[in-house]
Amino acid sequence: MINFRIACLVTMIVCLAVFAILLVAPLSYVGGYGAPADAGADFMGRRAAPIFLGLALVTGLLRGSIDLTVQWAVSWAVIVAFLGTALTGIYAYAQGDAAQPILIAAFGEILIAGIFAVSLRRPG
Repeated sequence: MINFRIACLVTMIVCLAVFAILLVAPLSYVGGYGAPADAGADFMGRRAAPIFLGLALVTGLLRGSIDLTVQWAVSWAVIVAFLGTALTGIYAYAQGDAAQPILIAAFGEILIAGIFAVSLRRPG
């Protein structure tokens, strides 16, 4: 049964992993999606790393919250962030700016958004 706590735990783990990769090896991360791994990608990858750390902290620290308003706010924030990221990846693929692995990432991002959508119906 998927609930808010499980959704937060999964998201925290994913975000911590992405944070570490973007901080240490942003060019490998970007290049893995078939996008140009240049100085701009290195710069933006490192700048994006703290955002993933912030998402990991929010989902990790608030995973035990029983306040439905907190659960609702966190859930919708994660849904919007991950669906937006998925859509930009799909768009990049459609434009020819990224390779097929971006579609795998987009699927995972949609999955995380879906987990939070389901958790909205099962608080706790």
